[in-house]
Amino acid sequence: VFGSLIMAQDLGHLDQGIAFLEKGAKNNPTDWWLPFETGFLEYVYERDYAKALAHFEEASRLPGAGPQARRFAAFVAAKAGYVETSIAMWEEIERTSDNRYIRELAERYVAELKAGTFRGVGTK
Repeated sequence: VFGSLIMAQDLGHLDQGIAFLEKGAKNNPTDWWLPFETGFLEYVYERDYAKALAHFEEASRLPGAGPQARRFAAFVAAKAGYVETSIAMWEEIERTSDNRYIRELAERYVAELKAGTFRGVGTK
């Protein structure tokens, strides 16, 4: 993960950083963190929300995945234009999270998505 960030950010070789993470994921197919970080690079640097969504969803399905994988998938789904998918994901997070703050965040995002006022962090 650190090597991919150095490639992408410090050296300006995003494609090589992503390829490095994808190679790691291929060789460690149960490690959720590698597709998660791939999605993060695609979200932050490429602004390719559909690709990022695919990687966040993949990460969220792997054993031991952190709850942030589902949240990033739900957030990026809206940015990719999949509003109904995002709403469904946030509703699931709201129903299942043990964290009161996350449940409140999910409730707010669902309301914003339904009202058409969702902007999210860093949107235009």
